[in-house]
Amino acid sequence: MEKRRKNNEKLKNPPARDLNDLASSNDCTGLTPSAVKSEVEAESYDDMMPIPKPKPSKL
Repeated sequence: MEKRRKNNEKLKNPPARDLNDLASSNDCTGLTPSAVKSEVEAESYDDMMPIPKPKPSKL
């Protein structure tokens, strides 16, 4: 069993995780909070991360 730390001891920073193991390390997940509604909006997002152009509506 580990000894408990005293309150006056400084805590050490935990080791940094290897971010390359994450599925979204190079992905902008959550970039668009809702579906892209226009080509202009898609082009704005495309400046940051390539995303598919919206399909024309069948209204």
